Amino acid sequence: MSNDLQNHVDHIANLINTGDWTNGMTTEDFDSEEEFEEANTAWAWVSDVLDIEWIVSSDRKTLLGASLLVSFGGPNIWVNTRSGRVMGSWWGESASAPLVNGEELEQACEELFECL
Repeated sequence: MSNDLQNHVDHIANLINTGDWTNGMTTEDFDSEEEFEEANTAWAWVSDVLDIEWIVSSDRKTLLGASLLVSFGGPNIWVNTRSGRVMGSWWGESASAPLVNGEELEQACEELFECL
């Protein structure tokens, strides 16, 4: 299973690192180019995550990062903007991959946090 887990974690990291927010879908997969453009954003991707744990400073106002649950129940996969890693676990095994280009995701999280 560890190879499958690592592949899943790597896939999510790659989507974020390349800005492929629709997981390989193209304009042909949507009703219009406008609909595709709306879906192909970090904002739209964040709106589909299962849970967000905010990492804030002691003043409770300054966002330090976010931990985004993107898969659970087997495997559990979190994207952590503070550590810059995608981390997965399944039956005692774990895997991780770096986020080397997570700025767009971080910006979407910051904008969402400001709305709270």
